[in-house]
Amino acid sequence: YDYPLIKKKYLLLAFIAPFIILEMILESAYFLNMKADVITSCCGSLFSSERVTGIGSEIASLPALPMMRVFYGAMLCTLASGFFFYLKGLGGYLYAAMSLLMFIISLVSIVSFISLYIYELPTHHCPFCIIMEEYHYLGYLLYILLFGAVVSGIGVGALIPFRQVESLQFMLSGFIRKLALSSVILYAAFTALVTYEIVSSSLVIAYEVVY
Repeated sequence: YDYPLIKKKYLLLAFIAPFIILEMILESAYFLNMKADVITSCCGSLFSSERVTGIGSEIASLPALPMMRVFYGAMLCTLASGFFFYLKGLGGYLYAAMSLLMFIISLVSIVSFISLYIYELPTHHCPFCIIMEEYHYLGYLLYILLFGAVVSGIGVGALIPFRQVESLQFMLSGFIRKLALSSVILYAAFTALVTYEIVSSSLVIAYEVVY
């Protein structure tokens, strides 16, 4: 049997194990120290363009229509890059980088304008309420497609160096191409779902800036 990556896998495990333990400690400390009698901020205040500080409010205050152009333009470039790698086998690292960038742009877009069309409210930017029953649990599908796309896309760049391993060369070449195609399909499905929600929504954004 040939296991050329066994040492690398255990080195990676040794590297991430302390972070997993740290996460468990911090998460446990957070929940154990929660005060039930303390009023917390709701999503409406955290992701409000009227809020003075906070990354949520800064993203929510981004103009909807320009962000829509950025989203569709970046998605077009990402899909083109993915198809190019799938067909030619070139530009794998570029697609992995663009996939990660597209993931960030998509998250910002969900807060900036996508959520507005789902809620049909020009002031509701919360990226979490979309998973609720009254919105048909749409957020689950959106996030599954988005996270599946970015993990597959980054996986392309992560696996390319191991094509140099002789015993993995044949198997990995085909697998990486399938991974890229899966990522492209998931991104395309995510975009199609977003577009459907925008087109079918009763909300009409008539101004460059949404407050």
